[in-house]
Amino acid sequence: MTGLESYSHILDELDTKWDTHVPVLMHYDPNRTEVSDKLREYYMNSSMSPSSDLMSLTRMLSDGIFFEPNYRVAKYHAKHVPTYLYYYTYLSSTLPSVYSLIRAAKPKEWYPWELNIAGGVASYYADKFIWRSKDPKKFGACHAEDILQLWSFSLITDIRPRSGDYNFSNAFVSSFVDFAQSK
Repeated sequence: MTGLESYSHILDELDTKWDTHVPVLMHYDPNRTEVSDKLREYYMNSSMSPSSDLMSLTRMLSDGIFFEPNYRVAKYHAKHVPTYLYYYTYLSSTLPSVYSLIRAAKPKEWYPWELNIAGGVASYYADKFIWRSKDPKKFGACHAEDILQLWSFSLITDIRPRSGDYNFSNAFVSSFVDFAQSK
């Protein structure tokens, strides 16, 4: 989703070339135009344009790229051994979303991507604390969002005891440790 939102010309093409692009994004035979029609009807309410309803497009891509393949693999895996999944929805109250960091990493021709990331973090905190944006994480928990709650990467992303995420992070880590110890 991040790539699509960062490159608006792709979103514009989705509006006009839905039957061409959606089979590639959702991994099905492009000749099955009835699938494209059903996806548009189900997720986009047929009349909606993908560029004007990014939340519905995000749901469609999340279902097709993450949820359904994970579910299918877990079902197969469960035929052989106990299998467990979790569905992560927690939104950090202190850390920028992975979505905003990925979006900020959009390459620019004349300066390093690291500066884009720093700018993305600064922009996130300005939106949240200075401009009081109501929804800086408008698409919900992003792929890999849980990693920041589980692992320590740097002084910037470490979750400290005074953090609004501290109790959640401790409980989340504990659930993994308890699970590992119980098997």
